[in-house]
Amino acid sequence: RIQTQTQTHTHTHPSVVLPTSRAKMAEQKGELFLGFDISTQSCKALVVDSTLNVVYSSRVHFDSDLPHYKTVDGTHRDSATGRATSPTLMWVEALELALERLQAQRCPFDQIVAVSGSGQQHGSVYWSQSGVDALSNLSPEAGSVADQLRTAGAFACLDSPIWMDTSTAASCQELTTLAGDALTVADWTGSTAQERFSVHHFRRFLAEKGLNSVANLSLVSSLGASLLLGAVAPTDISDAAGMNLMDIRTKQWHPRLLEFLAPGAADRVKDLLGEPCDCWKRLGTVHNYWVQRFGFSNGCSVIAWS
Repeated sequence: RIQTQTQTHTHTHPSVVLPTSRAKMAEQKGELFLGFDISTQSCKALVVDSTLNVVYSSRVHFDSDLPHYKTVDGTHRDSATGRATSPTLMWVEALELALERLQAQRCPFDQIVAVSGSGQQHGSVYWSQSGVDALSNLSPEAGSVADQLRTAGAFACLDSPIWMDTSTAASCQELTTLAGDALTVADWTGSTAQERFSVHHFRRFLAEKGLNSVANLSLVSSLGASLLLGAVAPTDISDAAGMNLMDIRTKQWHPRLLEFLAPGAADRVKDLLGEPCDCWKRLGTVHNYWVQRFGFSNGCSVIAWS
């Protein structure tokens, strides 16, 4: 895996070791493809050519590059309650910083024809209506994406529960009781009830804050795609399979689990989730913000993140 030297959040570009020479990169005229990985401790960006040679890469380490979020290993943890979270805006800021570091290497963004990515599984994201509106109206003149979303109050929950969270044991037991036994939960969803799975975190949030407090329920993967699209992206079926919410056979939200998530409001919460999509689905093209800010082609495809 390509590694970069980390920097502070002043957004200076790091030195980078690449397998392709600068001279060869200067001659490169073919199609390029960009992939992101928003993991627990860092955000990585990798640009490959049509033969899968790595030609550019960058990495943003959350603790050292974005110290103002005060994370430890990219997280905030409370051992007393079992809760584990990461700041949602940290992921937003890291994605743009990763692109800035590619820009400093003179990456030809106009040659990138498609972009996709992966996000740490089970992390959950809570869009407000003002955030959804701000997402579609991003402008380079208004500052960074993180600044614009912060100003808009884009997230109804600022700290996203992540895969390390162990605070939802009661909800897991309630789901198992609803199904009749653990194997039935697995038969429905592909897994037994798991504390880290996002349905339990969505459920707690909605019980505490109410359905009207949020405009969309997303995962870390669909957050990344949403930032690039300038619109809320659907959850792909591979990530949805790790939520204790999707019917593993139909690849749609399970009706009984929608009711479990929001009793008496299954249709409403289904709207908040959107429909799961295929892993390879082309969702659209990059928002004009990225075209103006980095020089992406306005035809650059955004593929569903996983």
